[in-house]
Formats: sequence, C-alpha cells, structure tokens
Amino acid sequence: MTPVSTAIFRTAKPGKVEALAELLRIFGARVRGRPGHLGVEVLSPSAGERRFAILVRFASLEAAEAWKASPELAELLRDAAPLTEALPEASTAEGVEVWHSLPASRVRQPPRWKSACIGFLAAYPLITILNLGVMPSLGFLPQFFRGLLMGIAMSIGLTYLLMPRLTRWMSKWLYS
Repeated sequence: MTPVSTAIFRTAKPGKVEALAELLRIFGARVRGRPGHLGVEVLSPSAGERRFAILVRFASLEAAEAWKASPELAELLRDAAPLTEALPEASTAEGVEVWHSLPASRVRQPPRWKSACIGFLAAYPLITILNLGVMPSLGFLPQFFRGLLMGIAMSIGLTYLLMPRLTRWMSKWLYS
C-alpha cells in the first residue's frame, strides 16, 4: 500500500477566520478517528491573511476515498460553506509526490533559521544515541555498511518519530 496525501486550501470569508479555524479543529478530530488515517496538519494563515492549508495523509488510496465519500466529510463541507470563499482547492498524490506538487500557497512558512533549529534539536540527540548505543555493536561491519545503517536509522527516526513531534510541540514558536 502506498500512502496518499491530500492538500486542501480554503479561504475564510472576511471576519470568519476564527470560526473556520474552530471548524478545522473539529475536522482534524474527526479525520483522526478514520481507518487508515496517518496524520493531519492544519496550517493557519499569517496575520491579515485568510487562507488555510490542510494536509491529510492516509495509508492507502482506498482509505482516502472512503473518507472523501463519508457523511462526516459531507457535513463538514456543508458547515464550511458559509465560512469560506469559493470551493476548496485540493490536490491528492501518492507517496511523497504531494510535497513536490502542492499548488502555490500564501500560507506563511516558518523562517529557515527556525526550521534549522528544529532539525538540529531532532538530529543531535538521535545521532548521539545511535553513535553511543548502536554503532559500537556494529563494529564488525565495514564502514560503508555502518554508514548506510546510520543513514537509514536517521532518515526513519527523523521522518517518522522526531520531526513530526517537535514541529507539533514547537508550532507556536515555529510559526510566530
């Protein structure tokens, strides 16, 4: 099964940003309970802007399609209609393709220096743990294979364990 990501963009009507933000919190709670759900992120607009980005990930295309056809989503879309301008913009892609094909967005990205700080806070402890705890037991392997295993462990640890949690825990600082 290949994971599927959907990027949805909604623009709040003037004066409806807070109401839409609350509805998107409800959306996040409901999608989290769906079978095959892997994650949801709601990126709020910067001050003075009204455009939200919602990134939803499912374990398979079937799980994503089941959510799209659900009465829960239909109800949420009905509730969002009076709060938003136009129809939602959506892009669905399998695997990591979504990160390379998102429609242009005016959602504010964190400064690069803050992203670098989060990356360091995730990578340094993982490197230390791997070097002190795991690598000594792999001394019998050639350097090439130890490096390969270190790279694999780092990629998996950062992508699935540390970066999502640190980004969520530090989101107020990251996006302020």
